[in-house]
Amino acid sequence: MIAGVATLDSAPVQPHKRPRQRRSRFTILAIYDAFVRIWSRDGPAAATMRNVATESGFAIGTLYEYFPNVDALLLGYARHLADTALARLDAELERTEGSWTERLHRFICVCCDFQATGYCDDQMLQLESSLARRGDYTRFFAKLERRWIALVESWDGPRPERAQVAAIALAVWGARYFRQRLGEVRTLDGWVDQLCRQCELAWKEA
Repeated sequence: MIAGVATLDSAPVQPHKRPRQRRSRFTILAIYDAFVRIWSRDGPAAATMRNVATESGFAIGTLYEYFPNVDALLLGYARHLADTALARLDAELERTEGSWTERLHRFICVCCDFQATGYCDDQMLQLESSLARRGDYTRFFAKLERRWIALVESWDGPRPERAQVAAIALAVWGARYFRQRLGEVRTLDGWVDQLCRQCELAWKEA
């Protein structure tokens, strides 16, 4: 089965487990790398479990230990990208130097830099949205919101209410997602700077 919407009689599309041990994490990352190479080089139809196994150098049984099918592999990779984005925000939270506006701008820039997170094209985004469960998005946004709250609580600037923080977190991530879906649009050059200014103005008035 190539990556696509799972049918009722297909295997569960959720990955079997998250890697915990260092060796398992190495294996998972190598599988993701092989999956992305095939997808970007040969197209989604070529990203089968057998081809990924061959590309990665692992036995196909190893892939099935973590992913029941290629849809689950795609979802696992999407989770990996989400975890990578959150880890980059965590690293930014460690940087406490600068005024609150400077920190806000840096945080938004990191949040919106989808290219730094890893390879993800429009077809991947479409398939991921058709396969993911609502709970996946709920859990991710809760983690994202906690990072924004931690940012606000760590500076000497405005202290907006939680609802305002959640609204900004939603607006920024939504802008990132929609910008990623648009692809190359020259008229949107500088969109992150404009978004930073709008968020700064919103919290100055809060």
